Amino acid sequence: MHVTQLHAHHHQLNVAARLVFLCSRYDHITPLIQELHWLRIEQQIMFKLSVHVIRHLNGLATSYLSRDLQRVSDLAARQRLRSSSTSMLVVQPTCLPAVSDRAFPLAWTWNSLPASLTSLSSLASFRCQLKTKLFT
Repeated sequence: MHVTQLHAHHHQLNVAARLVFLCSRYDHITPLIQELHWLRIEQQIMFKLSVHVIRHLNGLATSYLSRDLQRVSDLAARQRLRSSSTSMLVVQPTCLPAVSDRAFPLAWTWNSLPASLTSLSSLASFRCQLKTKLFT
């Protein structure tokens, strides 16, 4: 997302929060956003990518990434690595760069999450704890 688009989305989020609370434009916005328990745009993107990955890993999403997005522990060549005992993901090289390009941000986002989140198997628990983590 382009920087000017992010700025516009932040502005819209701030305007919406002020509208909900009937506040002036000079009031501090952070407490309002926190009270509404809304995520900022960057956090919303990370949330959506992470939920997509856990849905994929639990077999609840479309399988178009299944060849390209895999757990390190599922790859025979990497099973002796320390990372194979984690829930980290790896993007398999493909002859279709567009597919790998789509899979890379998913793997990067997932791998940046703490193990306490990526080890969860319940989608509902994952969503709840991820939102709490991103919110704090």
